[in-house]
Amino acid sequence: MSETGSAAPAAAAKGGKTRVQRLATTLTVVVSLGMIGPVARADTPPAQAVVDVVAHEDDDTLFLSPDLITQITRNIDTTTVYITAGENAPGATQSPELYATSRQVGVLSAYATMAGVTGCAVGAAGASGCWTLTTQTFANHQVQQYSLTSRPNVRVIFLNLPENADTRYNSGGTLAKLWASTIPNTNTLAVSAAPVQNYTRGQLIDVLNAVMTAYSATVVRAQDPAPDLQLRPDHEDHTPASLFAGAAEAAYSATKPRVMLEDYHDYNIADLAINMNAAQQAAKKNIFENQYMPNDVFVQYGAAFNDTYAKWEQREYERDPRGTNWVTTDGANNIHAFVVQGGSLYEWVEHPDGTWAAPINHGNPGAPLANGVFVAHDQDGRMEVFGQRLDSYNIISLYQSGSSWSWADVGNPNTGSDAAQRVSTPAVTTNGDGRLQIFVRNGNGGICSKWQVAINGGFVGSWGDMGGTNAQGQPSALMTNDGRIELFAPTVTGILHWYQPTANGGFNTDTTFPQAAAASGLTVAKDQDGRFELLTRQAGTANVTTTYQVSVGGSWAGPGAFGGQGGIGNITVVTDTSGRVLAAEHNANGGISFSEQTAPNNAFGGWTDISGVAVDDAAGITGPNGRTQLMAVNYDGKLYYSQQGTNNAFAAWQPAG
Repeated sequence: MSETGSAAPAAAAKGGKTRVQRLATTLTVVVSLGMIGPVARADTPPAQAVVDVVAHEDDDTLFLSPDLITQITRNIDTTTVYITAGENAPGATQSPELYATSRQVGVLSAYATMAGVTGCAVGAAGASGCWTLTTQTFANHQVQQYSLTSRPNVRVIFLNLPENADTRYNSGGTLAKLWASTIPNTNTLAVSAAPVQNYTRGQLIDVLNAVMTAYSATVVRAQDPAPDLQLRPDHEDHTPASLFAGAAEAAYSATKPRVMLEDYHDYNIADLAINMNAAQQAAKKNIFENQYMPNDVFVQYGAAFNDTYAKWEQREYERDPRGTNWVTTDGANNIHAFVVQGGSLYEWVEHPDGTWAAPINHGNPGAPLANGVFVAHDQDGRMEVFGQRLDSYNIISLYQSGSSWSWADVGNPNTGSDAAQRVSTPAVTTNGDGRLQIFVRNGNGGICSKWQVAINGGFVGSWGDMGGTNAQGQPSALMTNDGRIELFAPTVTGILHWYQPTANGGFNTDTTFPQAAAASGLTVAKDQDGRFELLTRQAGTANVTTTYQVSVGGSWAGPGAFGGQGGIGNITVVTDTSGRVLAAEHNANGGISFSEQTAPNNAFGGWTDISGVAVDDAAGITGPNGRTQLMAVNYDGKLYYSQQGTNNAFAAWQPAG
């Protein structure tokens, strides 16, 4: 054990700053609370539609799948835009243009197979092919668009900008240079008789925005805008492709505010735990190796393939998951759900009588927000929602102040360096005296913390460094029954654990915590008797595991797996009125499944699929009627809820508000 006193919360019983005098910079916005006064209905979201934006012709099947496979299988309108022609193939005998054409055939074959289309030439257009080829105009630029003839809501668009290594254009590095405005414009390649176009930086953003507008995107999926430099390096085109997609989504959200942006890690997922079950791995491998790969002469089996493509086929990781801590209740027994859409924070309120108010748009603190938000309560019961800006990556909060809400900037432990953009979204819990404490993964792979100086007050000025190495993603923390915080963080190979030996004090590190690679984020549950259980997914199977305390405040055992129905993402936990812990997961079919302890403090039972479809993780709460309620966001941008009945079964999903 070792003391890490720098992260001690140092209680201030008197004389701390009031909420109005917060140490953090505060911006104030006034919004009517759902339970206090009338609210204006937010804009109505369109039907379900996903626009994927990637750099190259294999980035979607490698890094956005199995989500891509699920959305097509579930008949959700899908448009994928490939920004570059992907024409660079070192040592290839084909010309760059012919290689790009061949890769496009691989894309068509992969998508037709994902859509279950048979009886035609899957990689071809025309009378004998599966595809209809048209020339479309978006923002005054002509592009080639292929639509599945029998499933016209599946389409792919090729923009054909030069790939990074093609030095014939702009001496190489075209996409990065275009984003940085170090070149004024670029021509596209002449691929498959596509008309050659010229793009400026702004025009490329406009074209992507026009595609999102034309197909009424409710979800935009893109690549990693800020890869983790502690892991393997990324391709030079991936980051600018993600930044262009994000800029287009920001412009699109000005008229369609309810769109959701999801970014995905790329090359470096090979360094993380396998987070797909065998069936999902097989489906992804089939699409890539049997449909796309025969058309890509650059991709060949061998040692390099085994260290890259074979590993990518087994994994998919979102950069900023929504998480599972975005629902809470207030003192009047209203349920509140907070979801980021279009970079702004929306709030849904369910009253004790079961009626829902229309969603409230709280806006943002001056810049778009990341998806992951965490809801906590100050000691006086007021709600405080924590999140992260996407410009500075600073941690922010939205807190109640009477009948209004105010934004506060809590800062970033790596301000002033490139590492600031690799700081995680926050986890928050309460100290024994009621003061909130924030935990983040810092940009160097350790954990940093801030805490309130006084109860209900502002946060300390500097971040405390708690140490740790190779942490990945958001940490997880919870307060014990005797007022002590226990903190957990996943790493590439295991789990870091800290704990307060006394309430409101500093933290010790636990070097004896059971080690196993986590294939998702971590979620802490509290059993009826006060013991903690740490839930995550098992590497290689995606089954749900629990590592649990043998006695209250004592040693840990596990991890032990208790099954699941596949899928990717964090585990949701809710403790019902009987004291049993319920676990829920985003399953392999795109829906939500649950398992519950057979009795308080006992093992978990089998898994049940509630059906329906969700974009990502659910959140849960025990409602004022004593029943467990799960909530999730669908591809249409609406919040849905399902309530558990007296027979433990969950009802069909219903829209909220």
